[in-house]
Amino acid sequence: KANRAMIEIDGFIVPELDECA
Repeated sequence: KANRAMIEIDGFIVPELDECA
């Protein structure tokens, strides 16, 4: 299952998919 997380990169807020990695 993947959890949605918002991360900030270079001042941009982007959705990141965090899966078993």
